[in-house]
Amino acid sequence: MRNSLNIFNNRFEQAKERISELEDSSLKLSSQRRKKKILSEENLRHLCNNIKCTTIYMMGDTEGEKNEKVAKRVFEEIMAKISQI
Repeated sequence: MRNSLNIFNNRFEQAKERISELEDSSLKLSSQRRKKKILSEENLRHLCNNIKCTTIYMMGDTEGEKNEKVAKRVFEEIMAKISQI
């Protein structure tokens, strides 16, 4: 009877340790995902700012309207690819 109780207690402790390890792993993954999302948002902001600057520069060109449409299309293609990630 004592032997059975000791076996049960050992297994119970092992299960608690494993659950704790899984919780730690889950928190670590969640933190990594959050950091990755923040980094992606920052990169997207930088990209948008670069495209805006490029668009403004291109608008000063004699063919500004045509170039603006091209820049807008490129921007939309980039945004579509980013949203797929």
